[in-house]
Amino acid sequence: GEYETSLANAFADQFRKSGEVRQRWEIDPGNRDASVERIVNDLREDPEPGVLFLALYPADAHALLLALGRAGLRPTLLGGEALGF
Repeated sequence: GEYETSLANAFADQFRKSGEVRQRWEIDPGNRDASVERIVNDLREDPEPGVLFLALYPADAHALLLALGRAGLRPTLLGGEALGF
């Protein structure tokens, strides 16, 4: 959605001034489970994913956070207000 895109773009623009954006994913609301599974699988393959910035709606954030926890993954997370719900 527009919120996620504008928040992610603003973060990436600022972060690139001193760091590297290594990966960018999107969650398809019509296929949330598959989108979340792809992200979790990618993170399983990366022993040092760095900091993850989540620009998500609450339902998407909830699904991703649950999946990360169930997979035993504990990356450092930053994000918008959806992480507080």
